[in-house]
Amino acid sequence: MAFTPIQAPSSQKPALGSRDVAIHNMIRDQFTVSTWLLLGAGLQGLLALILPARYALLPAVTILALRSIDTLLQTCGITKDRAAEGVIRGKFSAQIPDREGNIPLEPAEQEIVLLHLATRSNHPLGMMAPGYKEVIDYMGKLLADLDRNSHENGYLGSTGWIPFTERKTSNQIMAAVYFRSYKDLHDFAHGAMHLETWTWFTSISRRYPHLSIMHETYVAPKGHHENIYVNNHRTGLAATSVKVPIKPIHPGTNGTEQGLFRWISPVVDAGRGVLKSSRGRLGAADGSDNEAYKMKDY
Repeated sequence: MAFTPIQAPSSQKPALGSRDVAIHNMIRDQFTVSTWLLLGAGLQGLLALILPARYALLPAVTILALRSIDTLLQTCGITKDRAAEGVIRGKFSAQIPDREGNIPLEPAEQEIVLLHLATRSNHPLGMMAPGYKEVIDYMGKLLADLDRNSHENGYLGSTGWIPFTERKTSNQIMAAVYFRSYKDLHDFAHGAMHLETWTWFTSISRRYPHLSIMHETYVAPKGHHENIYVNNHRTGLAATSVKVPIKPIHPGTNGTEQGLFRWISPVVDAGRGVLKSSRGRLGAADGSDNEAYKMKDY
């Protein structure tokens, strides 16, 4: 019996992230907290030189007051809690549909490959260092090329990460990229876009030794991977979507050529049945094994 999907298929790819948010977080990561405070103090001092003291304080006080009121209204439930946007209440798991968009009948029904692809600028100028913009651009091109042909190349999706324990500024930027199989990853690594990217990087690596790149690959065979999310937003494997061509409606038409697709979410209910336990999600139990450990609610 197939698992119960939580989200219906969509005629548009779900927007679970944005370039604007990525740029915002990259800029914020360029300076320490003390530097940001000093920049604010410097701006405030400049206003004090130009305007009378009472007016110089007005912008900062007004913005701070508005943001405090906004937080209070959200906390009291008077306005929408924006921090909870996209959160799926309850317990769910990501079980990848097949290439035709069919929800799997068994947990961890197929192989999953995870590629960690990352870059970092080891330069005092951080993201403004020579060559770093080009590295980010190439990463974006790689992911865009994968996404454009995901109904054919086995690409499932990706999420972006910035580590917060390595250093105070200019941290590594990493994409967790998911594929259906190692063959799909291998084909991507030897495809035109990746070869163009690699050729460019090798041509500038001696000139820009401050630019670092890395990747890690993890191959999880069928029955050797599991996941669980509780009151969570779609992230990691749950943020992926399977792109499926729409079957032709009229003779002589071709949904693929017309660019007609639907996106199938892997998110399914994990509050009951075999998906209730870790061993169940690995296909090694029926989901009731947690009861022996008094973990019925998890």
